[in-house]
Amino acid sequence: MPVPATPPRPLEVVVVENHESTLAGIAELCAAHPEELRLAGGHTSLDALDLDGPAPDVVVLDLLLGRDDVLSTPAIPRLRDWPAKVLVHTSEEKPVVLRAAVLAGANGVALKNDGLGALLGALRDLREGTHTVSSALALALLEDASLAAALTAREVEVLQGVDDGLSHKQIAARLGIAQHTVKSHVDNACAKYRRIGRPVTNTVSVVRQARSDGWLDG
Repeated sequence: MPVPATPPRPLEVVVVENHESTLAGIAELCAAHPEELRLAGGHTSLDALDLDGPAPDVVVLDLLLGRDDVLSTPAIPRLRDWPAKVLVHTSEEKPVVLRAAVLAGANGVALKNDGLGALLGALRDLREGTHTVSSALALALLEDASLAAALTAREVEVLQGVDDGLSHKQIAARLGIAQHTVKSHVDNACAKYRRIGRPVTNTVSVVRQARSDGWLDG
């Protein structure tokens, strides 16, 4: 007589979430699927995690934490070294910001706007593999080259200076480059946005586009 297969243990999940209501919703999701998920902790701050203790299977990580919505991206490598898989669960939809989280080591992205059902699907995917997204939109934000211009680090620094209210002369002094080089970087950034169909006509509009993609702070 064949021995019945042992069912897999529930996926152990720790949630770090900025909003109590979302934290409660994920707790309810875990309670509704006890055979698949076990909530091992729910916190509003990364400081509450004991990284010297046993790691869960997955950390569901809000990308913006604290009163000032500080990016949690720098914590992702530490969480992966714990070691835990990291599923970014966020309302942030700026391509550059989401791609930075994946480059930092996140195993997947679940958009809050996709709902808790999509989050459950993403967690199921993580049990089976190493990477997941919650929807076609999430995949496009991570992979569609037309959704964000590929700016260089120097172009970002120059546009950040413009966004900070500096003149080209002041930006040149800040970065230690020639003033005409500042203009060249702005022109190059404008050209990149035009190539992907963005309505860029001047310095103000290219800064607006770079901010909307997540290249710039603030």
